[in-house]
Amino acid sequence: RMALAGTAGMEAPLAQLSFHYGPFLRPSGPQPTTERNMRDGRLYRIARDQSGERAAAAQLSRIGFAPLNRVMSIYSGQAQPNDFFLQDNHGGIDWLSVVLADVPALRALDWTVEYAPDFPVRVVQVEEDINAELHEGSGIDRLELHVGVLVAGERMNLMPALVALLAKRDGAALIVDDDAQFLVPLLDGRLLSLPLGRIRPMVEALVELFAGGGIDSDAAQIDFLSP
Repeated sequence: RMALAGTAGMEAPLAQLSFHYGPFLRPSGPQPTTERNMRDGRLYRIARDQSGERAAAAQLSRIGFAPLNRVMSIYSGQAQPNDFFLQDNHGGIDWLSVVLADVPALRALDWTVEYAPDFPVRVVQVEEDINAELHEGSGIDRLELHVGVLVAGERMNLMPALVALLAKRDGAALIVDDDAQFLVPLLDGRLLSLPLGRIRPMVEALVELFAGGGIDSDAAQIDFLSP
């Protein structure tokens, strides 16, 4: 099990590695090889799988994690024996690539990966198909283009976030392979991950409108005059 959490007073989030033994969760690090515990009136004998635990820690190391106690004493009150930090000099790896690529790979290997509420890199997925619709605007004879998506059970209009993203970035640089993840910063700080192939025609149209001056970069919505 890997838990990803923010860290108050520190500059980067951490990963915490633990292991499930039946109904018990045990942190990585120096532990007794066997122990006995009571749970619901039953006596359990836990035999730690040391080779398996070392293999799991090595897997995190290959991604780019290292034990925090290498750089901070556990006696400081901040570092725990099962805390891991992401090394800055490990092949350009960063937390966003860990969340997008390594977490799904670990879950495919039956790892449990959980996010704490304070974890700062919050990537969400669209739960249904994306729908583009014209809605009545605030002005007379005006229509607004809405891009409806369902995220974490909430229906939202993606257009303001798309306009804000294209106003800050070179639109042409955003259009890459269809299988690439297109990241849209949402207004609440989350990142919406979309396969570019699902929204390529829409993004290309918006980029063309921006290039031709057809969209006000300060606008949060795209309006059309109704016929």
